[in-house]
Amino acid sequence: MSADEHTPTFSVARLARMFGFSSLNPVQAWLGSGLLRASKTGEGKTVRHLVSPESVLAFVQSQPDAYDWRTISDERLKAYARRVEERDPLVPIGELAASTSASEPELRGLARKGVIPLVARGSGGRGGGKRSWWIRRSKMAGAAAAVSQARRVADPLSALHSLLDRAERVPAPTAAGAAAVATAPTSRLTSAAALPAIKCPRCGSRMMRTFADELSEDTVDKCLSCGHELPVQAKNEGPKALAAAAGWA
Repeated sequence: MSADEHTPTFSVARLARMFGFSSLNPVQAWLGSGLLRASKTGEGKTVRHLVSPESVLAFVQSQPDAYDWRTISDERLKAYARRVEERDPLVPIGELAASTSASEPELRGLARKGVIPLVARGSGGRGGGKRSWWIRRSKMAGAAAAVSQARRVADPLSALHSLLDRAERVPAPTAAGAAAVATAPTSRLTSAAALPAIKCPRCGSRMMRTFADELSEDTVDKCLSCGHELPVQAKNEGPKALAAAAGWA
């Protein structure tokens, strides 16, 4: 796109000074990313970017995260940029840290990964001054949800809990076992993978009796997995005694 020679434009150097930069790099980065629109003149190493006043105004209106209104040298543009800032102010990331119980280094790490939209202010490093981190008030709720989601992904126990939240019911081991349980009269068995339990002599499944004090001589139990009928045990015998009596422990 060619620049109209009759249209007043800003050079990159002038824009850098106006926005309070000692280097051309920030403005060149805006141009390279498309945040700031410009026309070009020349070719190759002699190409120059020329920015119209309309492009500067559109940039100030739409990209408040890219610049710090306090460092703008032109007073009228600075006053306008301040009004843009007040439309959706920045708040310190300490507020986000407090609402999510996350540390500020953790939040900065998530920002580097693109998980939450933090805004840096101050040069830091060799440029002098102290860099601080902020977030737009309108983005606080979304950022808090993103932090929570990132933690769930990183924590295997939380991931397991998420799966449990979506699990409607415990599936039956086999179709035959499910049918046997459905037809069994007054069964007092529950699965017990790691507890002292009764072991089915047919399929090897381990189960533990519940409500043992309610058992009677006519109680019929069937294996939850294969439906094999288990011997009747005396009333009030616990799982260890039941297993020992049956010789299955």
